[in-house]
Amino acid sequence: MFAARMGLRQGEQRALQWGDINFEEGLCTVNKTIALKDIPGTTVEYVKPEPKTEAGNRGLDIDPVLLVELKKYKLSCPAHLTNDNCYIWTSINHNSSNPWASHSRFQREIEKAIQKADVPRITWKAMRNYFASMTRMNFDERYTTDQMGHSSIKITDSVYVKKIDTGADRTHFKEKKAEVFDVNNYRKKA
Repeated sequence: MFAARMGLRQGEQRALQWGDINFEEGLCTVNKTIALKDIPGTTVEYVKPEPKTEAGNRGLDIDPVLLVELKKYKLSCPAHLTNDNCYIWTSINHNSSNPWASHSRFQREIEKAIQKADVPRITWKAMRNYFASMTRMNFDERYTTDQMGHSSIKITDSVYVKKIDTGADRTHFKEKKAEVFDVNNYRKKA
């Protein structure tokens, strides 16, 4: 749910810590990523202190529905894993040298969610495409590009935004933003 509603790159999402979430303001700060480094004989993951691009350093709006789910998730976690410096998605392997969820664990969790929801398999890029397309339908191009962490509107629109014909006319940016982020309106549509 978080991936499809936030549009983060996988490494950015895996690098999120509880201190990156401002529950009061409904904001998420993206300022690092989990990256791979090849060393002779193996590949290791490490925290890269900046996202993939300069534009990837950003603050993101969290819609109210997702914010509620994120609060529930935090309450379900053991207290010692909810400090500001703890990763939101932690390693469940006690032998792991990394405190964040591994790439393979993320993939397994996505597969479980897909099976539980009984929907076709979806890739991480497809979730970013969905996020970009839905956001672009409801917001202006600059907002969508900023949320995606791109420096160029052209990249967002040509690579990620897919045409979705709803037959509806676009309304004013702020009105649409209010509609999209309104929890009661979301529940009526769901």
